[in-house]
Amino acid sequence: MKGDWPALRTVPWPASWHDDCYLSGFNVRRTGRFLSRQRYVLLSFFLLALVVGFSLDAALSSAFAQFGFADNRIGGVLSTTSALAVTGAGLTLVILLRNKAAMTFWTEVVGEMLRVTWPSREESVKAATTVVGTTLFAATVLAVYDYLWFNLAKLVLLTGG
Repeated sequence: MKGDWPALRTVPWPASWHDDCYLSGFNVRRTGRFLSRQRYVLLSFFLLALVVGFSLDAALSSAFAQFGFADNRIGGVLSTTSALAVTGAGLTLVILLRNKAAMTFWTEVVGEMLRVTWPSREESVKAATTVVGTTLFAATVLAVYDYLWFNLAKLVLLTGG
């Protein structure tokens, strides 16, 4: 019909391409899942670089204050420690993206995580309820034992409080 979207179809790879391609430093099979895996790998690298950047900023700010270094603003916008932290985060991201072992490891981790059968909401609620109930029961039993032993010790030792 006119106006309907055409059915989505996969575009065949050129015949000159091999079964494997070399992308971002590691061999991968060309599948539709590769792009979703690659997206998660890049997201995890970006988040790791952010963590490194924030950690560097906190550590450098503390070090500058401890040793009495001036933390001047660069161009009136960014402090020296923040500039160093952004540089460190950028370097971390570049190193991770160019490291073949890190890329392979994270791609395999994402692949395994995509194969995991995650519990349903009902199963998760049931398991969490069991954990909370067991914890409350154990806490109650320990509180009763503590109260009894405290009073017994008071009585035997005649301390009176």
